[in-house]
Amino acid sequence: MSMTVTSIEAYYSIKKCSAQKCLEVRQYVEANPGSTNEDIAAALNMKIQSVTPRTRELKVNGLLWITGKGKTASGRNGYAMSSATCPNCMSTKLEVSREGEGMFGYYCYTCGHRFRARLSENSELEEVIDDVQ
Repeated sequence: MSMTVTSIEAYYSIKKCSAQKCLEVRQYVEANPGSTNEDIAAALNMKIQSVTPRTRELKVNGLLWITGKGKTASGRNGYAMSSATCPNCMSTKLEVSREGEGMFGYYCYTCGHRFRARLSENSELEEVIDDVQ
């Protein structure tokens, strides 16, 4: 089966849109720690169906951590998220690498500090290991 030019163009336009939305979501969470998907959707004027995949992508790649629970408009609990943060200088300007199941290595561009974090299966922050050389 061959792909049409329009199919290829659509793929790249969605990919570009997704990257831009990921950046917007991460910047919002960075400025507003403890945000839920619903908070992000309301603040960025996005549909929840657009926000949830972006936060999932950021969590899977270690850039967002689940740091607690927050209330949604319906009164139910939702995950509260924060940007991954250097324990040394509190910067969010990080390079992330996956080191294994649930383990991520981080390099801070601000202070040069290296650390690791262990995340649960659902990206909840379990432990920051601050002794990486």
